Amino acid sequence: MEISKPCISVVKTDIEKQCKLCDQVTSNLAKHFILECASLYQERQDMFENFTDILSARDATMLNNQDDDIVLETILGGKTDCFHEMSDLIWEEFVLASATNINKMMHKVTLVNSAVDNSA
Repeated sequence: MEISKPCISVVKTDIEKQCKLCDQVTSNLAKHFILECASLYQERQDMFENFTDILSARDATMLNNQDDDIVLETILGGKTDCFHEMSDLIWEEFVLASATNINKMMHKVTLVNSAVDNSA
């Protein structure tokens, strides 16, 4: 079985942006919002709690022990090496939970960005 290389470079740019939620400067907004932004800490905790409800203890531990780029790729729907043996039903539930939780994060980002833009 051939596993493709991570496509994280698609979301990483040479252009640095400042997060309007936490003021941190980043060149990878997807990684920042999903894994790093301090203002999205609770949403991220909720997401990983959802994952522990879905995944086996082995798979949840394996995900938590991966490099951040692999974790991000997996959350964004890439079936990485650590999950290649996972059943399709569990994988679909994981991807749906990822999408639902990312949607909650992006809703908060959108609200904050709208408030900042309206005050300017």
